[in-house]
Formats: sequence, structure tokens, C-alpha cells
Amino acid sequence: MPEVVGHLSHLGALSTLPWKEVIRGRPPLNPGLLRSLADDSGHLRGFEAFLVHDEGELCALAVGRLELPGERGTPLDRWLFGRGRRLARAMGISTGRVLFFRSPMGPGASLVVRPDLPTARAMRLVDLLLNDIEMRARRQGCGIAFSDLTPEADGPLASALQARGYLATHGLPMSQLLVEWDDLDGYIAHLAGRSPRAARTVRYELRHNRQSGIEIRQLPTELKYAQMLDSWSRNHCQRKNGIELPYDANVLARLVAESPEDLLIFEAHRAGERLGMLGVVRCEEVGWAAWIGLLDQEGRGAFTYFNLVFYHLAAHAASLGIRRLLYGTLAYEAKRIRGCEILPGTTYYRPCTRPMRMISRPFMRSHRAWIRRKLV
Repeated sequence: MPEVVGHLSHLGALSTLPWKEVIRGRPPLNPGLLRSLADDSGHLRGFEAFLVHDEGELCALAVGRLELPGERGTPLDRWLFGRGRRLARAMGISTGRVLFFRSPMGPGASLVVRPDLPTARAMRLVDLLLNDIEMRARRQGCGIAFSDLTPEADGPLASALQARGYLATHGLPMSQLLVEWDDLDGYIAHLAGRSPRAARTVRYELRHNRQSGIEIRQLPTELKYAQMLDSWSRNHCQRKNGIELPYDANVLARLVAESPEDLLIFEAHRAGERLGMLGVVRCEEVGWAAWIGLLDQEGRGAFTYFNLVFYHLAAHAASLGIRRLLYGTLAYEAKRIRGCEILPGTTYYRPCTRPMRMISRPFMRSHRAWIRRKLV
């Protein structure tokens, strides 16, 4: 049967098993999570999926939505122009309407091909998807953007975009921890091989946390704990960032109902008092530390954050069947100390018209140089 391109206008209707076969190792595209988010009237509004079936099987997909230049500008405008996005719009050089492909939540690209396919077949499927996406963009008179591509995971897509003349700039780097050990001793030995100073730091923070009487444990994936995790994460985000989480309070509860095996919940406690919670979305051997909440008064003295988010996971990842942990963006030096590697991210953009592509090319070169200096 020839390849067939289709569309899914509402992510709440996606089917679990075929989807999971394609998105292996990409927890932010977990179907249970996307269906849970799709039930929210706001956060996933407008997201759709482009799908390719080959020989009757789902083999490739892309998730994105049409972003319109509102008061804050599109996500692409915010990345390219920063605080100058309103001036860019006033001067007529903003990106305007853009069909933007990114994970609705979390790090990583949102155009993926089933990883067990031969390279030539994967490239053919990528081209089919891109042909359909570009046809949609022409009909809607908008540009196209893909964000969060990494060399390790998205080589075929990056090659196809480069061949089609998409303009590239740096995106936010992403961090991951490759689990090459089986227990805590193995983790510390791994750190010592990279940096004896980092290993000493981790030993000190582990010892201080234990001496403070703090214990960390995994909780059952049950509704009451999912609701607690949501509440703790919301309070933490509001206190640290001054913003609300951009989805409703029932997402985690729906995820537990949809696919409880894909969510891991941990807590730090002392003498019966809960001090912090962590939620990890799992996709085969990859885990994504997606939700974190800590008591403000816990402060930094007992290093509870690092023990809960890094050390406990590193010590138990292998026994949980996890061999790679995703930690997203920002705080790179703190993550390096704890064993993470930092992956360069790339954003690709294709303006809707040839003249705009010519105008955008020198700007994107300047943006690459500016971001490189900023990140270094």
C-alpha cells in the first residue's frame, strides 16, 4: 500500500499503540499526556497532527499549530526578536503567521519517524510530511518553523530542511543524563571519572540531605498523589516564576487515568512532613523530569532539590528501566556538575515568500552569532 498522508485536527482522538510505536524515547509526545492536555480548552487549542501511514501502519507524524501574532507575538518572534518583537512587528519584519512545529509541552522536536525504519525510507517519509506541511502553509499564506532539533535525534529531519533551504539559527540547548550505571555508587564513580570535584560536591550534598533527616521515595501512581503533584508544581511555579502553569489542574489526573504506567511520582519527606514532589513522564527507556514542587521554607540548606530531581533518579533509573533522563533547558552549569550533557538545539524557519526568505537570510546569520555569544 502506498504512503498516505492524513491529519488529526484534535489530539484527544489519537490512538495510543500506533502513536507509541513512532514516538519511542520522546516522553513529551506521550499520547496519554497529549490526550490529557487536549481535554484542556486552552493549552492545546489549535494543535493538530500530520500523519503518514505506510503499508497500513503509522510511520511518521508531526505536531504543530498555526501561531498568530497576538499581543506577545508568536513563539518564533519571541525567540528571534526578544524584547524587540513589537518594534519588529511595527517595522514589518516580524515573522507574522507561522505554522510552528514544536512539542506542546517539554523539550524535543515534534516531527518524528518510527526509529526502527531504514534511513532511506525514513527520509522518504520526512519528505512526504514536509510536502504536505508546505502545501498547507502555502494555502494559509504563512511561514513554517521547527524548533528543538538536536543532532543526535533529528538528523534526517535537519538534512531535509537544509536541502529545502530552511534558514537555521540556534535554539535553547537541552540537557540529558545518560544512565551508564546501575546504582548510586556507579553514578558517583561516573562523576568522579569526569570531574573529581563534581563527585565531591554530590557526595557532600547527599550526606547533608541524609543528615537533615530527609528521605525520598516513589509513590504509587494514584489519583490523590497526581493531584498533590499538580498542586505542588503550581505553587512552585508561581513562587519561582510568578506565572501560572499553562494548563488546567486536571491534566495529571487524566494522565493517571489514561496511562498510569507512564507517570512516576516521587516525594521528599522528613518525619512525616512532605517537603517536595517530582513527576517524571516515561517513554520506554527515556524519562522526562516534567513537574517539580518544593516548599519555599525548605530553602537550599539540605540540598533537597538536587537530591530529589537528580541524585535519587540517577540512583534508581536503571532499576526503573530508564537509561536516559531529560532535564530540558536552563541552569546548564548546575546540570553539568551533576553529570548531564548539553545538546545544542536548532530552530529552522522558512518565510512564506521568496523575497522574505532573501531578507531573512542575513538576519538569521546575525541571530546565530548573537545567540552563540549569549549561550557561551
